[in-house]
Amino acid sequence: MDWTTFSADGLDAAIWRKKMKQAYDFRARIVNGKEEMDRIIVDEYIMPRFLFDLARNRDFIMLAATGNTPKGIWALLADVLNSNSALIEGFRRIAYISQLDERLNIPKNSNHSFSNYILTKIINPIGLDESHTHLLDGCAQDPFKEIKGLADWIMGMSKIGPDLAIVPFGPDHIAYILKGVSRLDTCKIVRFTDKTLAAMGAEFNDSEFQVPSHGMTLVGELLDSQAFVRPCANVNYGDMVRRSLEDDMTPECTGTYLQSYRFCVAVITLDVANAAGLSRGNKDYDWSLVPN
Repeated sequence: MDWTTFSADGLDAAIWRKKMKQAYDFRARIVNGKEEMDRIIVDEYIMPRFLFDLARNRDFIMLAATGNTPKGIWALLADVLNSNSALIEGFRRIAYISQLDERLNIPKNSNHSFSNYILTKIINPIGLDESHTHLLDGCAQDPFKEIKGLADWIMGMSKIGPDLAIVPFGPDHIAYILKGVSRLDTCKIVRFTDKTLAAMGAEFNDSEFQVPSHGMTLVGELLDSQAFVRPCANVNYGDMVRRSLEDDMTPECTGTYLQSYRFCVAVITLDVANAAGLSRGNKDYDWSLVPN
């Protein structure tokens, strides 16, 4: 979509509500590659929800994932918004964005923190005032209290939860595998898997900080989100994708719990879908964007 020509004149909430709901007709949408994945998530999920709230003059609250998978999403979102004065002015006025989790024992201003990621990849490029975000401090003495501050910030704006959560597939996140999850939990402390620790090793080479072994993750308020978009472009996560979409609901794979949400969709690349062994005959999956 060419957002440069967008006009806020006569903005109709009903139109954007319809577009928003249609985008969740499938449990998974398969795309050709990562650039197309980024574009669809921005054009068909983030922007319609934002414009629906803008038309109603209500706050737009989004929980934003960090890491390599969503990096292109945030760069594209900034480009789209900055291409049109009506869009960027509206977004700066009503949008509130926060992270989902944080590494423990890493200072907020460190290049290794998720807070710094949110600030440098989303908040600053869009020009959001820092009052429109809530950044976690991995060095907080009480991580449970730190996450509760984020939960209170969210619920202070919306009693029914965030409008949208962008939650990629990954081995250490609440949305994939975490036993004993409850909506009553505000925070969980997660020990990173050996695979994740090994991957982080290169990032922390020549760093003054040691590779963190644990992270803190928002739980209850994340699960209260009104809609979920789950990107994946990593073929190594094929089994996670398959289990989350097709297994019976189980605490062994908490991604399966999101099957009960009306507005939850996985947007995945073709190579991930093939690695997951997803069937073209399954009517819950949209294959229309990829060749036979």
